[in-house]
Order: sequence, then structure tokens, then C-alpha cells
Amino acid sequence: MRFRLGCLLLMLVCAAWPAAAQLRLLPALDTSSPYATMQSFHAETHRLAGLFAAYRADPNHATGLMLRDAVHRASDQLLDLGDVPVAVHRKVGARALAELADILLRLPEIAPGDMPGAPDRAGPLPARWTLPGTEIRIDRIGGADAPPEYRVSRASIARLGEFHAQVMDQRPLRPASMTNWREAQIQMAGPIFAPDLIARLPAPLRRTLLETPVWKVVASAIIMLVSLLVPLAWGGYVRRWARQAAPLRRVLRWLTVPLVLALSVGFAHVLIDGEVNLSGPLSDLETLSAILLLHGAGAWAAILACRLVAEAIIASPRVPDDNYDAHLLRLLARIVGLIAAATVLAYGANEIGIPALGLVAGLGVGGIAVALASQSTVENLFGGVSIFADRPFRVGDAIRFQAANGRVESIGPRSTRIRGSDGTLTTVPNADIAKAHVTNLSVRSRFVFDHRVALPPAADDAEVSRMLAALRALLADHPMVGREPGLPRVRLVALTPTAIEIQVFAHVLAPDQDSFLEVQEALLLRILAQLRAPAATAAV
Repeated sequence: MRFRLGCLLLMLVCAAWPAAAQLRLLPALDTSSPYATMQSFHAETHRLAGLFAAYRADPNHATGLMLRDAVHRASDQLLDLGDVPVAVHRKVGARALAELADILLRLPEIAPGDMPGAPDRAGPLPARWTLPGTEIRIDRIGGADAPPEYRVSRASIARLGEFHAQVMDQRPLRPASMTNWREAQIQMAGPIFAPDLIARLPAPLRRTLLETPVWKVVASAIIMLVSLLVPLAWGGYVRRWARQAAPLRRVLRWLTVPLVLALSVGFAHVLIDGEVNLSGPLSDLETLSAILLLHGAGAWAAILACRLVAEAIIASPRVPDDNYDAHLLRLLARIVGLIAAATVLAYGANEIGIPALGLVAGLGVGGIAVALASQSTVENLFGGVSIFADRPFRVGDAIRFQAANGRVESIGPRSTRIRGSDGTLTTVPNADIAKAHVTNLSVRSRFVFDHRVALPPAADDAEVSRMLAALRALLADHPMVGREPGLPRVRLVALTPTAIEIQVFAHVLAPDQDSFLEVQEALLLRILAQLRAPAATAAV
């Protein structure tokens, strides 16, 4: 099956090349006056009727592409489709061209001399001309300084379906090889669905529903269902496949899901548009759905691609996975990914008829309300960026922050999570922690050792002097006690009725709290030993 689909795509590409080359050799249609536009329309419908007859006689991709490109060429040059969304531009043009051809066959023939711009009619060209007895109008487009160019007006194109329904119960007033262009367009299918195959279908399947044969609706529904089941099945496989993978491999594997979705939906759209040939409102619905799915997949892929770049940088030996820069890269990847996704979605909205500039302008009108509603979110986002930029702490550091003391577990776009010593997890908005006084306990290079040793009030001068000397020697000999001007310090600081107090003050050069407590414990035990030692035998 995959081989057949691949061959089909190759045939479509190969067949499109000669057809496009042939169309490039054709001159532009003459639309310099209402008369020239009408003559070009009649000539093109005659040419299209010949191409359609050739396709019906020998259905193949080459003749089918020539017919389709000829229809698009005529609609693009004869109809003013400026208001039609890009996604359905060609479909609307083809439909309008067929409806207009049916309508003109059922209207009295207009004498050439009654058309502005006719060779035997003098006078300036009007800005617009209405076909006699109708509301169908041909307008001049472009500026006054530009060469004259006349096309069927946008307002008339919007009402062609209404006009078509009003005249189709009448018989054509002139002989023609095709008398119902719209019906031929509705029944036409690609070479895969040969006319004899369609003729053998049951009668209920050949009936028309919403301007589309029922068999086309069924075939399109099956194709669309398969195109969605394939990425869903692949996503389930990737979920199991990426569960135990490293972050870089996990993101890379998940990136294949939107790519498979885009390929599946894109191929289904080509198959439905080129072979099934939906028509009417169902055709527009299928096209819009495909555009939305494709751009949704593109937005998803953009987010994952940004994450993939961040994880690739983090996976480098120069950037350890758990350090501060890794978390900064992940945060920036989220922000850039959201911006890229929004850009892709805005482009998709523009294709389905929601102009990106108009959307931005609309957001600008309601921007004040949106800004007020999202003020805290934006503030927290920039707070997180400022935390990464100023580096007051990093993931894994122990900090003291108001009532939240503990170790930093993560720094996200909105909040910072702090794990307390009792196991509780405190979530603090980034805006609050960025503006507050935060003490980073993990980056301290020294700890304060500040204690008072109490001697009995009856201790004599010799005993006090001995204790002062012993404590000074004890601090001087310990390798973890820092040496600075005036430190360590051992001084007699207080005489009270109940005790003689000696202050022992020093800086302990410990890398963390546990090391400091270990050194402090050793010093206090040795001080306790000095207090209990007899005056005659005491030694440091």
C-alpha cells in the first residue's frame, strides 16, 4: 500500500511538470475592458469544455492537471477573488467560474456593441458595468493610474450561488457542449475513481448530499479517519518508546508525532482534493480542517524543536544537566517555542481568512483588559527571567526566604518550588521572590562560631587567665578556624554575680551546614574538657 501511495505522489509530480510548462506558454487573458473580459470568458469556457471532454475520454493525471490548472488560470484572471481566504481561493474560483458559465448560457446573448470597450463603441470606459437584466457586475480593479483591468466583482461572486439556483430550472438558450458546468464539476473525480467504477456503485451512494455525491462523502470520511488514526497510533507508540529515554532522545522522539500528523493530514488532503474532488460546503470544511490540523501540527513541532535545541545544548559536556544554565535554557526554550507556535498559528489564521494584522489589531483594542488580566502571569515570567539573569540562587541551593526555607527544586516560567526540611513543598511566584530579600545558604564560605564560656564567680585571676590562654590556643590550632585581623577572638566580656563570661568568636571555614556543625561540635567538646580540667593539669 505504501509503495502504491508513493508511486501516486511521483505520478502527480511528474504529470504536473509538463502541464505547468504548457500553461506558462499561454498569454495572459485580455481584461482591458468589459468587452474584452466577456470575450476572454467565452473563449476560456470553450477551451475548458475541450479539456474536460479530453479528460473524460482518457482519465489520467496529466489531462486532469491540465484541466485543473486551466480552471485556476481562468478564475484567477477573470474573477476578483481578493476577499477569498487563501485556503479556499482555488475552490471558490472554480465554483464561481462554473456557476457563471451556467448562468450566461441561460441569459439572452448580449450584443457586442452593448459592451463598453467593443471595437465599434467609442467613449471612455466606465468604472463598472452590469450585465443587462442581471445584478452581475464587472468592476475595474486597481488604481486610476494603472492599466485598465476588469473582472467579475467580489459582490457578484458572493451571490453567484443565489443567481445560479434561480436560473438552473431554465433551459440553455444556446447550443453548447456542456450545459451544466456545476453538475459536471460536482460529479468529476480523479483517475483513481474511474467513471465505470462510479457507475457500478449503488444508487444511494450516487445521490447528492450538500452538493456532493454520497460516495465522495464516505470516501473522504474514511481517508480523514485513517489520516488521524495513524498519528494517534504513532503517538501511543512514542509515549511508551520515550518513557525511559534521556531528555534529548525523548524530545526527539516526540518531535516525530507532529511530523507524522502533518504528513498524514497533508497526504489525505491531496488525495481528497485531487482524487475524490469534494465540492460544495463539505469541500470548504475539509480544506479548513486540513489547514487547521497542519498549522496545529506545525505549532506543536515548533515548540518541540525549540526544546530539542535546548536539550542538545544541555547534552553537551560543557553544560551539566542539573546546573543553573540548563534550567535557563529550558525556560528560554519554552518562551521561544510559544512565540514560534503563535507565529505559525497566526499564519494559519491568515490562510483561513482571519488576517494576522487584523487579529493583532483586535488584540490591541482589547489589549488593556488582556494586559490587566495577565499582569501577574507576565510579571512572574519576567521574574523568572530576572532570577536566571541575576543568579541569586540556583536549582539545588538552600535558601532562606521569609517563611519559606529549604532547597530550591525547580525554577519555572511562573513560580519557584522550594522543598522544606520537613519535606513540604512551597511554591512561590517568581515576581515575589525576585523582589524579596533572599539569603543563599549554599554559597556561604564561612560560618560564625559565637559562644560564651561561663566560669564560677569564685574563680581566681590565674584560673581565668589559664582559661583564656587555653581557648586561644585551641582556636589557633584548629585547621578549620579562619585567621583574619582580630579573629579568632577570645575575650573576657562580662562579670555578673553568677558567672564570669568569656566570649569565643571565630569564623569556621566550612563548605556547608553539616561540616560546620561537625567542627562546632568538636570545638565545644574541647572547650568543655578545658572547663572540667583541674587548674594544675589543664592543657590544650
